[in-house]
Amino acid sequence: MKTIQVVVIASLLLILSACAKNIEKQIFDFSVKLVDIPEEGTLHELCLSSEADFDLMGWMIVDSLVIQYQPMADFFFLINSLITGERLMQLCRRGRGPNEMISVVPWFNIWNGYMTIVDIVNTTCYQIDFKKSVECGTTEQFAQSHFNTGVDESLGSLPVYVVGKDSLLTYQIPRDKQQAPYYLLFDLGTGGKIAEYKPFILPRNLKGVGNMELPDLYYATHTIRPDGRKTCMAMRRLPQLNIMDTKTGEVFGIRLRNVPGFQQERSFCFFSSVCSDDQFIYAIYFQKSRDEFERGGSRLLIFDWDGNPVSNIPLEMPVEQVQITNGKLYFSCNYQLNSHLYEFKSKNQSK
Repeated sequence: MKTIQVVVIASLLLILSACAKNIEKQIFDFSVKLVDIPEEGTLHELCLSSEADFDLMGWMIVDSLVIQYQPMADFFFLINSLITGERLMQLCRRGRGPNEMISVVPWFNIWNGYMTIVDIVNTTCYQIDFKKSVECGTTEQFAQSHFNTGVDESLGSLPVYVVGKDSLLTYQIPRDKQQAPYYLLFDLGTGGKIAEYKPFILPRNLKGVGNMELPDLYYATHTIRPDGRKTCMAMRRLPQLNIMDTKTGEVFGIRLRNVPGFQQERSFCFFSSVCSDDQFIYAIYFQKSRDEFERGGSRLLIFDWDGNPVSNIPLEMPVEQVQITNGKLYFSCNYQLNSHLYEFKSKNQSK
């Protein structure tokens, strides 16, 4: 009897595995290579960047300033000092009047001193002179352009990236279930569409992923290389990174070997955050449900831009988000439980 039970369980596992692989083949229109997770390094301690408390729902560090996203406030962004936590100013007033914005998404980009944001209600891209705004204490717009996504009831432009001097790259997840997500490249001056990249395929069915909805299937966090030549998409429901050339739209995937495939549980997460510099991609990885994650630490996986694994660094805390600025890595945990920012330092630096 026990032998029969073992055979049945093994058969079910093989069937589930085959279904997951079948779904993966259905949704990617590019090659995916398997890579091994590097040997685990030494547990790494994180140091408080400051004693200040921050609202870390959405954040970015620029020099010694923390930009915080405020979805329900009169202004969409709050600027604080990283060192003292002092509130310095607010950016982008909410409203329908002159120089006001209706619904700004929390994904924004700063390149060459200009902050690029998107208002998804009036489909307008704004470029803010960030340095001048901080100096003057008011939102100083440099330019704005209206663009048409061509998709009714889109979920909006999730990440927003400036590519070079005059192009804007966005990632679109349509609300309807007749289109897979795709990238749009716009001319920042005219708002006209330059290119449309479609690396994903709409699956014929979702039997391999249970009750998972289409947006959940493709849910990911994104980063762009500082020179704008490549982007990286770190998937939440699959242990995979997708790297795209922003000029050609060519994509290749990096899949972790000997790790389970798509996970149906909504709270489950493989990659929660990703950032990058010219050499490396830094991704927060934990392969756990949220309850398990909050009880233990996560890890920092580092890859080069060719998709080769470099390091596997376990972290002492359940880190959710990572950002890099001026060569320093900063981390945050669940913003509802921990309001501090942490810095990645060697043990010699932290003493």
